Amino acid sequence: MYKDLFSKQSKLYAKYRPYYPEELYHKIYNLMEEHKIPYDIAWDCATGNGQVAIELAKRFKLVFATDISKNQILNAPKKKNIIYKIESVEENSLKDKSINLITVAQAFHWFNHEIFFKEIIRVSKKPAIIAIWCYGLLNVEKEIFELFFDLYENKLGNYWEMERKLVENGYQNINFPFDIRREQFDISLKWNKEYFLGYLSSWSSVQKFIEKNHSNPLDEFKQRIDKYWKDDEFKIITFPIYFIYGIL
Repeated sequence: MYKDLFSKQSKLYAKYRPYYPEELYHKIYNLMEEHKIPYDIAWDCATGNGQVAIELAKRFKLVFATDISKNQILNAPKKKNIIYKIESVEENSLKDKSINLITVAQAFHWFNHEIFFKEIIRVSKKPAIIAIWCYGLLNVEKEIFELFFDLYENKLGNYWEMERKLVENGYQNINFPFDIRREQFDISLKWNKEYFLGYLSSWSSVQKFIEKNHSNPLDEFKQRIDKYWKDDEFKIITFPIYFIYGIL
């Protein structure tokens, strides 16, 4: 029933996935304070490598961080006020009216939305905040981006799950059963070539390509970008973040 596409490369995911900017968390905390919501319990849905959970744990008394992947959770940072659980968002063990903040980072497209919406209504202690976000396709200097996009669209096009389209349009085509607002943030990073390739290796499409063809598409890609990217050189990588929030 559930697609677990990241257990195999959970260590790569934990090491190379980009971190979210402080402005995003400040937005969430400002909403909490504006609506006088206590920092009691947060639920980080599909926590993955736990990067959001560890940030929320700095403010909240308790953070529930759930994911269907045992390997992802094993690679997540541990803290006393974070409770990790291996369970889906659609079938969770959270109590009714217990959660002050619900976050979903780069995972909402994998959910059964109808069931998930019912669950967040059930578990939220009103008023509560729901914050959902994803990051779109990265941008880098022109010569490398053209090769990157060819890899993404042509080489790996048939290896992406159909849910990837929801990320590409920033969840614009999803009907939410409550009032939402949208904002955009940006991630700006300095990566060397090794880190850039490490991030690409965490893609589910790359792992599916390797499994089917017994070869790594990044080997050829590296040869193509070597002309434009020296091994010891750092380049600016940016990601747009599509941020959606509402008051429950």
